[in-house]
Amino acid sequence: MWNFMIRKKYIVAFYTISSFQVFSTISLPIELQLILMNNGSLTQNFNSITGQQIKIQVVKQKSKKNREITRKVWIKENLRKLAFAESYWQKKTLIEQI
Repeated sequence: MWNFMIRKKYIVAFYTISSFQVFSTISLPIELQLILMNNGSLTQNFNSITGQQIKIQVVKQKSKKNREITRKVWIKENLRKLAFAESYWQKKTLIEQI
């Protein structure tokens, strides 16, 4: 007995829209728009939004042999947890930093 898997082909059209068009159709608080549209530091975004000093509580950080660093942190304002963040980046050698 033969088993056949039939795959259907779909053509998907992609359209380019500006971020203004997206946020004009979705009602989001300005603070959330700032976080979603910004490619900068989440910590700095929270500082700008709250006007308070933001602290980082490192939950876990480790370096792998391939020079990749992973870090898990709580982003906090005083004792209040604002967000949990996980980041990955490559450790630079001393020569790469120069």
